[in-house]
Amino acid sequence: MKHMSFLSKLFGRKESLGIDLGSGSIKVVKLRENNHQWELENYGQVRLKENRQIKKVLDLPDQQIADLIKELLQKMRIKGREFFASLPVSAGFSTIITLPEMSREETAAAVMNEAEKYVPVSLDKVIIDWTVISSTSKEKEIKDDHLSIESGKDEQGSTTPQIISEHKVDKSAVNNQDNNANDHSEKNLENGQEILLVSVLKEVAERYQNIFELSGLKIIGWEEESFSLVRSLIGQDKKMCLLIDLGYSVINSLLVDNGLIKFTYSFNAQKTEEIIEKIKQVVDLAKTKYHYQVDHIILTGGRLVSSMDWQDLFGKVFNQIDFAIGDPFAQIIVSPAIKNDLRKISPIYAVAAGLAMKKEE
Repeated sequence: MKHMSFLSKLFGRKESLGIDLGSGSIKVVKLRENNHQWELENYGQVRLKENRQIKKVLDLPDQQIADLIKELLQKMRIKGREFFASLPVSAGFSTIITLPEMSREETAAAVMNEAEKYVPVSLDKVIIDWTVISSTSKEKEIKDDHLSIESGKDEQGSTTPQIISEHKVDKSAVNNQDNNANDHSEKNLENGQEILLVSVLKEVAERYQNIFELSGLKIIGWEEESFSLVRSLIGQDKKMCLLIDLGYSVINSLLVDNGLIKFTYSFNAQKTEEIIEKIKQVVDLAKTKYHYQVDHIILTGGRLVSSMDWQDLFGKVFNQIDFAIGDPFAQIIVSPAIKNDLRKISPIYAVAAGLAMKKEE
């Protein structure tokens, strides 16, 4: 893997690292912040070579996964040890609740009381986190100071670990069931606040923690994959859209309006016809239950790297909906020398890029 570092390392610029431990590969994106703008310094991935016994990264022992991470970071010449990480969507549950306006301490206590009503497993099995996303009927941007969660294969097939450069640069789960929709729709109050409640299975979080500790890394922030995708693919765009992450195993869809996730819907599908039918269901759900008319869909995910023209295919089936391929580096300064090559494989880096763009607070 050839190292890429085309930006000068000026004193005082902030580095940020995003690591996405996905099903079929481990992706890393390194950014630098300069004058409040992110610049791409490096990116790379460890993919799994086909093997009948090992089908995904997490089928490997923790130490072996840690060794792969260390090898990738070494080949990318990344020395930073602090980073942002995501957990699989299947490891968590999130919803929006409404509470009266109160102090932060009172809100924290009230959230824990409300969590018992919403979290579908015993609270002693999960880690609870929350953040205020709107207050007194005035929406605010989601604060980047809390948890978040990747699921679904990025590459098909099973595997023996191998570092691969495509770029010449270097569920006992809570919500993993088919047809599962998580309601993030708001209920505005004249004198209240909307809280994003997130819970993550402890056993999954503890395993990830162990893997990264074995890698010699320090986690400075967790994030649900959904929020990483919104950050990298939608950013400050306020218009309503449906974001569809075409993973090889699990496909996640997120309805986003005014920068906020209103509901999520995950399903398993392999055949193209199945995927089309499921997306029809999601579009219908948005209209009938949540009263959103979907006319814009952003696509991302590992399937987009295949030879199939998904944008054209969906455009013909859903002729009233505008489809676009999401670019996770659209908000990031990228060297013109690699821009075209990066665009071809950028969908697999959407989570890692979103994590690297996350602000530490």
